[in-house]
Amino acid sequence: LRKKEWNTAAPPAFSALSFLAGSLAGAIGTLVGHPLDTIKVRAQTGQASATTIRALFRGMSGPLLTSGGIQAVNLGMYENFRRRIQMIRGRPADEAAPIHIVGAAGALAGMTISLLTCPQQRVKVLQQSGYKNTWVGCARTLGLRGLFVGFPIQVWMESTRGIYMITYVGLLRKITPEYATDSSVRPPTWARMIAGMAAGT
Repeated sequence: LRKKEWNTAAPPAFSALSFLAGSLAGAIGTLVGHPLDTIKVRAQTGQASATTIRALFRGMSGPLLTSGGIQAVNLGMYENFRRRIQMIRGRPADEAAPIHIVGAAGALAGMTISLLTCPQQRVKVLQQSGYKNTWVGCARTLGLRGLFVGFPIQVWMESTRGIYMITYVGLLRKITPEYATDSSVRPPTWARMIAGMAAGT
């Protein structure tokens, strides 16, 4: 009985475990993908390819340190948007939402965190382009307006997190049938890992 009660307890919007998992996943993804991203940025800006290992990893500190926090905020915002939309529809907050509501909540959450990801990406690209300064130094150079250049495009890009959530939740509902009718059911960790990896590919 205790095990059943624990498995069906509604998970909080923010949790230390989710934050840690998001931080580790974000850090690994950044370590693997950042050098390739640097090559892409330098090619797009018409600059010579990075010739040293240090140059390949320039601009990585910001994404490395903030990816976990941003992911935790994104998931927390998604859960709050999903519950709010359910309440507006006159449905219980913990009732499994239709898949289009899942997508809408995911898109709204992604658009919200654009306020964080746009400045992060602006500084990253500046550092990757060869500007040798700290994150704070780059932010001061760009100024508030400069940090948010391209913000509408960033909002549009982050809204595609709705597609990720549709795939992720859809797979979880296939793997864990109980989750398909009650979102307070906590799917096993292995199921969440498989759904997350599949949705991210």
